[in-house]
Amino acid sequence: LTLYVCSRAFVEMFMTLSLRSLVLVAGTLPAWAGRMLLDDVEHRGGTHPGAECKGYPLTTSGSCNGFYFVRGQRVALKCYSPTPENIGAAARRGEPGKCWIPEGEPCVLNRECRPGTMCLLKDRAVREGDHHCSLLDWGRAPKHADSVALASHVAMVVSGMARMLQSELKNGGATGILSAFSESPLAQDLLMQIPVSFQNAQAHDHQANSASGASFFHSGDGLFIAKRIRDGEYVNMQKHLLGRMQREFHLSCPEPGEISPMCWAKVALRETLLNLPALAFRHRDECWVVLPVAAALRSYAVTGSIEAKPWGKPRYYDVKPIGSNSPERVGFLSELRTSDFAP
Repeated sequence: LTLYVCSRAFVEMFMTLSLRSLVLVAGTLPAWAGRMLLDDVEHRGGTHPGAECKGYPLTTSGSCNGFYFVRGQRVALKCYSPTPENIGAAARRGEPGKCWIPEGEPCVLNRECRPGTMCLLKDRAVREGDHHCSLLDWGRAPKHADSVALASHVAMVVSGMARMLQSELKNGGATGILSAFSESPLAQDLLMQIPVSFQNAQAHDHQANSASGASFFHSGDGLFIAKRIRDGEYVNMQKHLLGRMQREFHLSCPEPGEISPMCWAKVALRETLLNLPALAFRHRDECWVVLPVAAALRSYAVTGSIEAKPWGKPRYYDVKPIGSNSPERVGFLSELRTSDFAP
């Protein structure tokens, strides 16, 4: 029995070494031949994008073994953490994760790339099809930029992020971009509207009614507002707020069979008095959230016009959910109660 066990262990070790040698040999063959030889090897080793893995100490590959071939090129997959707050980080020792293609390596599909990246052309000058897993990065605003240039840069980043999330929802991938509507059938309508609204933007200083004294950027049509938020606020929204919104709100058209680009606005008003985050993302070392402007959203949903003010000039309050700094929350709720307001 001991001899049988030892012999079987030796055979399995020999087969493993042979398969790894086959991987190395296949790398020198034409792409089609390499793929034919490696189909079974990749399956046996679990080495393909999306395969489950575990983090190992001293290596970012974890239990992702062997190689994955893209357009005839060998790519070593890495084991990445599945937790949203650690997006793009290697799985820690013993932590379950998933194998993905690292940043900068060749790819074919978005769903092959590690979270926080997408399969994009590396350079506009290279031939079509030369795609690599790339960070979603539109650079920094010019140094000493005035409010017009800064607003233009924010509009470009917001529009780009909306298009990337739209592509993720259609084609798969894990960009790390968030939205309260990401699991709703209305997500595509909303994500198409955001770039249209942000064809240009305007910077507005809201120091008078913002606890942080931050600058806000309104979309050109006034339907959305983009704001840079603290890292803690972003993580709190990511871990606690968005999941509850997606579970508890019914983000589908009010009337069965209704097809309208305004459905998402009607749903946002129907389900809650909270201002649903249309888009939230990290860009470089900054966290951003894009929200509908309450008065413009109500006008758009009810009349079909963003500019209409059927209830007169709005008055704004800086009111945030409990847990966030919101000095006007108590006064607003008191006024809401005494005025017998029924939305």
